[in-house]
Amino acid sequence: MFYEPPTIKGEIRNLKQSRPDGYSQDIFTYDIYFDDQFHSSHHSYFLDREAAINEAKKQGNFIREKILLERELAAVGDKRYIKFEDSYYQIFHKGKLYCCFHSTSLDEAKQYLEKLDFEDNRNLYYLHTSL
Repeated sequence: MFYEPPTIKGEIRNLKQSRPDGYSQDIFTYDIYFDDQFHSSHHSYFLDREAAINEAKKQGNFIREKILLERELAAVGDKRYIKFEDSYYQIFHKGKLYCCFHSTSLDEAKQYLEKLDFEDNRNLYYLHTSL
């Protein structure tokens, strides 16, 4: 099975700067949206707008990775699968690298995955027949 992760469009909305009474530093508040759906609200203490935007991007990337992993696990279930990552096709299971195999050829990766599945089925057959 080949898994291709979906693209998720993230946005920072409602970036506001304020200085509450008694504070010496500005507070920036912002909302994070993915695919036009509200995900979370955050605030941060920074001296300038650029630093607040950079922090919001870091928060958004962290949340995006969590969402992608949840979608990946929902799509593939408990099966091993092929995923293109870091310029190579690699074998994954439950969101983690399964083995050290990597290739630039999808066909080669499919053959290796079939070999792994065949060996697992053969081992299960021998286990059941030896009981």
